[in-house]
Amino acid sequence: MDFYTINYKLMPHVVLTGKNITLDSFHNTFEKRIVRYNNLKENKKSNRIIRLDDNLISVSKDTVLVKATVIEDVQHEQKCQTFYILISKKGEQQVTIRLDPLTDPSAKTDGVKMALTLVTRSILQYAGTDLRVTKTNIDFLQDQKLWLNEV
Repeated sequence: MDFYTINYKLMPHVVLTGKNITLDSFHNTFEKRIVRYNNLKENKKSNRIIRLDDNLISVSKDTVLVKATVIEDVQHEQKCQTFYILISKKGEQQVTIRLDPLTDPSAKTDGVKMALTLVTRSILQYAGTDLRVTKTNIDFLQDQKLWLNEV
């Protein structure tokens, strides 16, 4: 195993498989979002804010970058991380969502993973039932309770 393979397994990512998705139309319909999450354990109003901003598409229309900013409490300190989420098309029926290696945040916090999950959910909503998650190392991707706490 080489260095890239080891790091890819540790880096949060999602692989979607299904119909032929056009990233160009997803790019055109993408909406900016700001989401606040409640911390149910500590009954705080908001301990995490995730902002999905602009997105850029490559000339070949097979890669999209989404700018994300995450502000959260990490060990009782406010931490702000800005990075890009890379959406890349692999073949005709596979899409990978992961952190862009050039802007990779130093801490892979729950907020960073939630930002990836928000992008994944927007792609799944765009594509309907024609795509499904086939690989991920984000354990709370399917946790519906998490999404009920959006403010």
